[in-house]
This record gives sequence, C-alpha cells and structure tokens, in this order.
Amino acid sequence: METTLQAPPAEPKRRSNLLTPEQGLDVGLKDILKLLGFYGVFLQGIAILLYPKSLPEGNSMLLYPFTAILFLWAYRKYGFWPSLAQFGLTHERLRSSWKAGLLWGVGAQALSIAIGLALTEILGPWADWGKLTAEPPQYLWGWATHLISVVVFAPWVEEIIFRGIIFRTAKLKLGRTWALIITAVVFTLLHGVNPVTVGQILLVSTILTLLYERTDNLAAPVIAHGVFNLIATVVQYVHVTYH
Repeated sequence: METTLQAPPAEPKRRSNLLTPEQGLDVGLKDILKLLGFYGVFLQGIAILLYPKSLPEGNSMLLYPFTAILFLWAYRKYGFWPSLAQFGLTHERLRSSWKAGLLWGVGAQALSIAIGLALTEILGPWADWGKLTAEPPQYLWGWATHLISVVVFAPWVEEIIFRGIIFRTAKLKLGRTWALIITAVVFTLLHGVNPVTVGQILLVSTILTLLYERTDNLAAPVIAHGVFNLIATVVQYVHVTYH
C-alpha cells in the first residue's frame, strides 16, 4: 500500500512590526530608531501641531495622553516585540509591585534631590547652564493634564522603550555594563543637558534599570517612575503656588 507524503503545514505569516519578534531575537539600532521615531517624532509631532496656539504654552501636554494611548494601543494591537505580558505589564504584576515601586520611587527622588543640591553647590554659576525654563501649567485642567501625562502615561511608554527595549537589547548584544551606560545616557539626553539635571537623571535611570533587573519585569519600574514624577510635580506645583 502506497503512502503519500504530506507537506508540513505552512507557518502562519507574521504581521509586519516595528520590531523583530522575539523568536528572531535580532533587534538592531534601526528597529529601536523606528520605535523612537514612531512615538517621539510622528505621534508627538502630531500632538504639537494639533495643540491650539491660543491656549497657554504651559498646558502643551494636553494631547500627550492621547498620543501615549495610541502608542500603547498600536504596541498591543500589532504584537510588537516583546509583548506587554512579556514585560510583566499585567494586572497581577502591577498589583503585586506597588510596594517595591513606591519605595524605590521615593528613594530615587530623595537621592535625586540630594545630588541636585550637591551639584548646585559644586558647580556654582555653571549649575544654570543649559537649564530649561518651561512655563508652568495654568488652570486646574492644565495641571490635571500635566499630572496624568507625567505620572501615568510617561512611565509606561518610557519604561517600555528604555528599560524594556533598549536595555534588554543592549544587554544581549553588548553586555550588562554597556547596556546600563547606553540606556542611562540616551534616557538622560532626551531630558535635557543641564549639568544638574544630567546628574539627577543619570542616577534615576540607573536606579530604574537596577529595579528592572531585580524584579525581571517592568511593573515595578513603571510604578517607581510614576511615583518619582508625582513627587516632582507636587514640588513644582507648591513652588509655583507660593512663589
């Protein structure tokens, strides 16, 4: 009796993503630049263009939550590498990471304030070099939008890109030390070039990366990042209110 050889079933065709799926594990610089460009240039550029010029400049983060939601929706919808679940960004992990995130966020802010005071004393007049003086938000809705943006959405998007993608990829390709340095430098430069701010953000970026390594998921760093930004925003609000 003759037997008929059947061809193996064809593998399902993957959708085209900004990043290579984890099975290939071949994420390169161009893939990371695509992701940064999609969010930082394309989506943020649209938000800047759509922001009404008649509104206060300090309230310019009005559309940031929408661009962040669109980024997170696209990331989840089109199965970018790695998935949100692989990052540990699940309800269960977020619930179980509140304590660690809170403690590390408060600790990072305390160390940031300490190093900021020390650098200001050491650098003297140079401490103001390259300092960005953005107009503070106006009205309650301006502060509310600012708070939602920096406490809720910025930590999600930035932790996915910097700790989840850049650090994870650099560690695989170049080793832990270089991954820490590259992640911290890129994260810091995107937040300004003032020497005091640079020192503070380098420290905070390293702390968040160490927390990511310690917990092996992004839930705790996202919470710690949000707590850090919350304290900074409250301090800024109090400073604007009473000065």
